[in-house]
Amino acid sequence: MSQQNPSVEKQRSNSRPSSVQNGRATDRLQFAVKITLKEGVRDPQGRAIQELLARMGYDKIADVRQGKHIKISFHDADPESAREAVNAMCRDFLANPVIEDYRVSIDDA
Repeated sequence: MSQQNPSVEKQRSNSRPSSVQNGRATDRLQFAVKITLKEGVRDPQGRAIQELLARMGYDKIADVRQGKHIKISFHDADPESAREAVNAMCRDFLANPVIEDYRVSIDDA
């Protein structure tokens, strides 16, 4: 059994996740998008969740707001241009700017 070089293992663990595309390894860059209703916009799903939780005995909850969590992965992408693309996706399609806010972050998981 061969021993792994610790510095190589550390370097691998600090790099971005990789995947295989067309038979070759590629770096993968993943973003997390969190979409929530803006303050002041009624949230009937959040209200229904809160009422159900109260009936289950969780009666100290002051408010529940529900939203969406989306993960988007890119292969071999420049981080800045990929982030700009994700923001454009949110503005153009994923979020309704009239009633929703969104936050984009790099997802390390």
